[in-house]
Amino acid sequence: YYYPEESDDQTTMYMAKVRVKAELANDCKIDPPLSVMSLYDENEFVFTDASGKSRKIVITGKRVKSSNATLMSFSIVNPPIDGFIDNDERMIYLFTTDDLSSVSATAVASAHASVKSDLDTPADYNNPREVVLLAPDGKTEIVYTAQKAVPTKIAHGFNKSSVRQLFNFAPDSRLGTPAYTAATNPSLAAIDGYLVVCMGDGSTPIYLDGQTGAKKGEIVLGSASAGSIASDEAGNMLICTLTAAALRYTRVHLSARPLFSSANMKARGLCQGVARWKSAEISMATPWSPYSSRVCLPSLPHPTSYP
Repeated sequence: YYYPEESDDQTTMYMAKVRVKAELANDCKIDPPLSVMSLYDENEFVFTDASGKSRKIVITGKRVKSSNATLMSFSIVNPPIDGFIDNDERMIYLFTTDDLSSVSATAVASAHASVKSDLDTPADYNNPREVVLLAPDGKTEIVYTAQKAVPTKIAHGFNKSSVRQLFNFAPDSRLGTPAYTAATNPSLAAIDGYLVVCMGDGSTPIYLDGQTGAKKGEIVLGSASAGSIASDEAGNMLICTLTAAALRYTRVHLSARPLFSSANMKARGLCQGVARWKSAEISMATPWSPYSSRVCLPSLPHPTSYP
């Protein structure tokens, strides 16, 4: 129904023109020969087996949504505990000795699936509890079991089974980003469950689903050209515009206001950055010079320079 399956791109456009192939036993044939056809139609053919006996067959197509769903993440809200998910056994292990007799939880299902269980209402996770997912077809239910457990100790290092790759693909072919060259300087930010990707060449940053990698949209910048992005653990994100000069900034304290504009907006050699800090939009501008005011969000490195 979708291709790639984790994306929002539907396969409707491909149904009208599909190349069809078949594997036949020896001395069998199909007339007329298979080629490109519309799977919206009922395409009639004659199949002849090795004994010479013939019968009519019809080739058509139907788009169906997947009956599969997996759990991408599961967390107890308070106390904050991330569950370890075993998708093969459909188990969620909560490695803790805390009292979980009345806690709420959050979960993320795979693309186009949903979490059917009510996780917002506090429940008892001291005992095994079912977490139900609803597959994209809207009918199939996949049941996981969440339970407290004691982790197995290892001699040293990390347990490889506790690390799971979320996605891995070529961004230029999947997302349409510019191909990587010496002129690109990619940077990443993570905010509100999304992964933001900036190629550093002036193109508009895009944001992806942090669990599946599916493209969700583009950052609204207006006429600005993005040069670099950064984020911190507090949910702040900084976007620096791309200019021919260098923008250097250091750490300062900013108070959230509806709009703040530097007094140097009309200065020569302007560099501008736009940041979203909680619910406030903060615009900052400064000319690059050894004596100019410098701006950034809290928790960013000090000092930092972007060519």
